[in-house]
Parts: sequence; C-alpha cells; structure tokens
Amino acid sequence: MQSTTNMNGGRPPVGKNAGKNKKKRANKKKRAAAKSGTSSSGTMTSQLGAGRATVPQWCKIDIDQVANHAGGFVWKLSDMEHANRYLIMGAKDNGNYYQTTEQVSTECHTAILRVIRSKNPDDFAKLCAMLEDISVRGLAARQEPTLLSLAAAIVFAPSVEKKVMALALVPKCVRIPTHAFMLAGYVSDLSQCKPGKEKGKGWGSGFRKALSQYYTSRRGLELATALTKYKNREGWRQEDLLRMLHVNPATLKDDGARLVFKYVFACARGEKDFIRKVLADIATSITQERAMELLETPIPSTEKTIASTTSKTVSKPKPKQGGIVAGFKSAIQSVFGSKATTAPTHTQKKTRIQFTPASSDSTTVEIATSAFQWKRMFMNPVPTGGFTISLELPPGTHDFKFIVGGVWQCDPSKPTHKTGEHENNYIVVSDQETTTAEAAAGATDATATATPVSRDLIATAVYLQAVMEIEACTTSVSDLYKALKLVREHGLVREQIPTHLLNSSDIWTELLKSKGANGKQDGMPLEALTRNLGKLSSLPNFMGQANTETICARLRSEADIQRSRIHPFKVLVASTIYGTGKALKGSLCWTVSAQVRDTLTTTFLRSFKNVEPTGKRYMAALDVSGSMSSACMGCPAITCRQASAALAQVLYDTEPHVYMRGFTAASGYGSVVHDNGFRNFDPLVRRGMTLDQFIRATEAPYGPTDCSLPMLRAIDEGLDVDVFIVMTDNETFAGKVHPQVALESYRTKANKPNAKLIVVGMTANNLTIADPNDRNTLNLAGFNAAMPEIIAMFVRGEL
Repeated sequence: MQSTTNMNGGRPPVGKNAGKNKKKRANKKKRAAAKSGTSSSGTMTSQLGAGRATVPQWCKIDIDQVANHAGGFVWKLSDMEHANRYLIMGAKDNGNYYQTTEQVSTECHTAILRVIRSKNPDDFAKLCAMLEDISVRGLAARQEPTLLSLAAAIVFAPSVEKKVMALALVPKCVRIPTHAFMLAGYVSDLSQCKPGKEKGKGWGSGFRKALSQYYTSRRGLELATALTKYKNREGWRQEDLLRMLHVNPATLKDDGARLVFKYVFACARGEKDFIRKVLADIATSITQERAMELLETPIPSTEKTIASTTSKTVSKPKPKQGGIVAGFKSAIQSVFGSKATTAPTHTQKKTRIQFTPASSDSTTVEIATSAFQWKRMFMNPVPTGGFTISLELPPGTHDFKFIVGGVWQCDPSKPTHKTGEHENNYIVVSDQETTTAEAAAGATDATATATPVSRDLIATAVYLQAVMEIEACTTSVSDLYKALKLVREHGLVREQIPTHLLNSSDIWTELLKSKGANGKQDGMPLEALTRNLGKLSSLPNFMGQANTETICARLRSEADIQRSRIHPFKVLVASTIYGTGKALKGSLCWTVSAQVRDTLTTTFLRSFKNVEPTGKRYMAALDVSGSMSSACMGCPAITCRQASAALAQVLYDTEPHVYMRGFTAASGYGSVVHDNGFRNFDPLVRRGMTLDQFIRATEAPYGPTDCSLPMLRAIDEGLDVDVFIVMTDNETFAGKVHPQVALESYRTKANKPNAKLIVVGMTANNLTIADPNDRNTLNLAGFNAAMPEIIAMFVRGEL
C-alpha cells in the first residue's frame, strides 16, 4: 500500500483546513510583495496594478471592498472597529442620510453579538476592556450603547467564565441610578430575545449581586442624594428595582443606607407621615440603641381606613398595622381619650441582642432562636463594632445561637445552658410591663452599653427630612424663604425641588452656589450648569454681572472641567442650543448672553484631554457633501458637518501647521457649484474664534461626495502634508479614483512614503475609505473625547 505522502506528490495530506491554509499562504505572499515594493506603508497590491488609478469609485479596486449606500465601493470595518465606533457615536436614534435608525442599529448590534460569540477567545476580553475604558474614562457622550452592549455580553456570554468577566464590569459602568435602570431594562429585554429554551428573565443571582453593589457600596448620605434625585427613569422606579434585586439590608454600608431603603419603601406605600416621624425621631435620638429601634420599626402595611373625628383637642390618628380592627380601635381611642378601658393584654417587649464575633473580618452575622423555630435572621452591623438586632420575644426562656461564616456558635459573654445535646445561649423575658425608663429607651437591652448615634445615620435622616420639607413647599413667601434655606443648608439639587418653585431666580441663585450634600462641591455640577443655561437666562434679573461672572468662571475652570469629565459633544450641543435663544422643545426662550456663549468655546476645547503638539503638517479635510446634513448622534441641533467642523477646531488650535479644507465633488457629478469641489478655509478661520464663528466660517454649498479630493488637490497645489484627517460618513461615490489610490499617488509624487490617513467616522455605520491593509491609516470614531491624544500617538508611531 502506497503512503499518504507519495499519493499527494510529497505534500501534506489534504484536510478540512486546506482551503483556509491556501488563503493564508496567498495573504502571506501578498504582504511580502507589498513589503518589497517601493512603498513602505504596507499598501495592498491589487491585481489591477497600474490600472487602479483609472478605476472610478463606483467600481471595485479590491475584492474585499463592499458597496456603500451611495453607490460607491469602500472597505468594511472589522467587527471590533465597528463596535468601537458604535460605542462612541451610537445613540437612541442612529439614523443617517441613507439609513434608518433600525438599519444602523441592526448593523451595530450584529457586530457586537459577533464579537461576543466569536471563536477567538481574546475577542470577548477585548470587548470587555473596551467597554470599561469607554465608560470609566467618559469617552462617549452617551452611556446607552455601552450599557446595552454590556447587557448583551451578560445575556449572550458563551461560557460561565466570560459571563463572570462581563458581570465584573457592572459596578464600574453603573455610576448613577439611571445607569442601573437602563442596564436592568436591557438585560430583561434581551433575555426575552434568547432563542429556544434559553429564554428567561435575566435576573439570576450573579446579575442581582453585581447590580446590587451600586447600593451596597455607598454610604447613607450619598445613597440618599442619588435615590431622591433619580426617583424614576427609563420606566423604572427605585422601589421596583430594589424589590427585584433582593438587597439584604445587613449588607448595606451603614445604618444611613438602611434608613434610605426604609424611606423609599415607605414613600412607595404612601406612608409619608410615618417616615416623616421616624426621620424626626432618629435625628433627635440620643443613643444608638434608640435610633436602631426606630430604624427597625416596621412600615405600616395598610392605608388609613377611618378618619378621626374633627376636634380642637383631638389629634389625627396615625396609620396602624392590623387592618380595619386596628383602625377601629384607634378611632375609639381618639374620641374617648385615656378614659376608655380595655382588657389587660400582655405586651411583647423588644429585646436587643448584641454580638461581637472573634474575627473582625466578618461582614455578616446571623442569629437563630427557638422563639422563631430557629429561623435564621441577619443582624445589623454597629458602626462602633459588632452586630445587633431587636426581637419581639414573648415572655419565657428562649435559646439562641449565632451563625458566622456558616458556623453555629455561642457568645461566651452571655449565659449558656444545654438543651439536649446542644449548648445554646439563652435569655429570660419577664412578664412585666415595661417601665417608663425602658419605654423611653424603646427596648430592653441584653447589654447595658449605650453608644452615641452614628453621624452617618443622623446626617442621612436630616437630609431626607429636608427633601420631604421642600417637596411640601408652596409658592407662598414663607415657603419660598423656607425652600431657600433648605437648598442652602443641605445642598439640595434641582431634581429634588418642586416644579412650581423653579421659576424663582432666588432658588436658582442658591442652586448655582450649592455646596452639595457633602459640603465639598464648588457649585452646581458643570454638566447641569451647561444644560440649564437657557433656563437661567430666561429668569428675571438673574443674569446680572455677579451671576454671569460666576457662571463664566465655572465654565473656564480647567479643574472643574476635568473633575466633572463633561463630554465635548454635550458642550457643543449646549453651546449651539444656547446660541439660538430657544429650546428645541417647548416654548422656553431667553436672551443670549454673549459672554456666556463665547466662554462655552473654552469649555469645549478644554473638555478634550490636553496633548503636546506633534509639529507635523496636517490637512483637516471636512466632508461638506449633502449626506453630512443629517443629525449627528441623534441630536437634531447638530449636523454631522457642524460636528466635524467643531472637531477640526480642536486640531486647528492644538497644532501649529494645519491646512483647513472642505470637499464635495467636482462639477459633472451632480454638484450644485461648477468648480473643482474643493474649499480653502484658511483665509476664513483663525485661532481664537468661537465655536459658532468657526462653524460658520467652514460652511459651504452641499454636493456629492468625493473623498479622494483632499489628496488630489494636495498634489495639484504642491502642499506638504504629513497627515490627512478626513472627517466623513464614508459614503463616497463621485470620484474618478478611489481615496486610497489618491493617497498612494500623493505618497509617490510628494516623496512621502509614510504620509498617513486618519478617517474620522461621523456616523455609526460600518464603512471606511481606508484600506485595512495599510499600516499608515487609522479609523477613528468621531466624538471620542480622547481623539487628540489618539491622533498624536498614531502620528508619533506609538500605536
């Protein structure tokens, strides 16, 4: 029998990977040919050879090219590059000039899912790293694409290990309740979309634990600020999410956080009178034991069913637990007072049990007692150390034990006895009525130690009291003064103030100077300030010299800008809308302050990370064709052309040598202007211009798209260019040569073999005019907050 080697002519046996290996060998030869050519840029050598220069954009020059939506041929981004562009440029409305929102979103989400389910084990990790980087560094203007992609990674993760990797990102990406609401909704919706039997609700223990960390990692005052500011978003309410998460109160950071939970659920049940009294009593408590008893007071489960009889000397009854009978007894007591007699009953006193585990590393402790059939209950941590719980125990002797780390144990400092074969702690509850002193303390303590109330608990109670007080304020003069004092003393924010008070200039003045709940804030948060500039300018007598100077100082403050991490696109939107003097929706109008409007340019430029100039020569080429008239990132106030001009201003103010150009297409391709389709903006722009001035200076008549013009006109005009930056939607079709061929021609004729091309995609599509095999080309997503830094690194050869 002949050997396999001889049968195949000395070649290895043919296997299932033969075709794949053949393609690899062909690509290897292609790269070797490109490397040995005159250009060191790594440009792919086409079978067309020199004939490539005669191929128009509506024909292919490479087998890997795809048709764009305008009729030309370009390259397609890799799934990872497309995912990056979507995370930066994506929005709820992803539509562009040629595609609907549904079409663009489908392409983007398909790319995300392909990366998630990729057979390459590194792709999932790269996606997770990308999500973390974009979210934590604030590189994107909107969190929706990041959180939706994270939800997809959680739901569709191909293995348990990868799902754990995705869940680890939840605490890093969820920084405000709105993010938690979004992620919860996305996970729920995507879980219903899973195929076949995999369909579910998405609320597994892993996801609950990961999302719960937003609540369990924050102290009471911080949690109170967030939960009262974001009461409901995205169709979710705080109480809805907390019920779904099953957050164990014992795992919360402090007693203040537990008080916030009680506040949320009491308000959800309509028991505002109850929680108002609890907050007032806790704020005036002397001992921690008394405050803890108040904190553990159960929320009434029923509404008031019987109204009290009106009288000058009779108080309104408070809601009681126990249904209509309890309400009836309350009504009798309110009418007859203390003269009414009732049959004597035995009262169950609250008994406090404290325990300090031997190891200080214990984060949770449980207790089980014979009084409740040995049901395990979590104890509450005490700020001064140890754990405590108050139990309503009936008269008699009760055994109990503590569970630490799954191990049942006794407290050696408390009495013990043997019950059968087991040794337990025990407590004896007497059948006597509580004394006046005990009633004042609120419980009979198992230990006689009294500790002061924790500062976190009191601060949280006082803050929540302030929120409830301002919600009850009317437009009367006395209530207005009360509201001003509350905002000033407690650092309340706009979302916590009733709408009818937001037409007061005095209220907004206090909000402008607010120190925040922690007293460390330097005024209204910068993003909130830019968002409310129109409202501030519409208020009577508000934009005086003092307030205007305060606002401009905040907008210029580099420390404020970097600390707030405000995104450049949000500043651009704020600047554009404020300059119009009218809101996009509604009837709000205002008088534009030129000083504020011009200062927003400084805010915009400083919102990008500062980089050292590279000293290279750039051409910033702006696509001013008709397709760039569509809304950028779903914002109707900003077109893609305007957004590209704003980005170009950043480069123009950073680098000393920049040619400012615009392009459409030469006449003969449907151009409305009979010329070469190229615009020289150098005489019209200068450093120090405002955003509005720079955008207006770069306006030009719309027309078809020819992305080869920047390179071709650089050849014609003999311009010395090291880096071409083309800001476009990549829908080119009206040129006689392809942009990549024009770039290669420039490299040859200008003797610049390493001339670079950076394509800045201004929409979330998956197209690019740059050859992916060219090492001197780079694809960037338009409004990446790190864009100047990335450009500088690429130009220096650091990428």
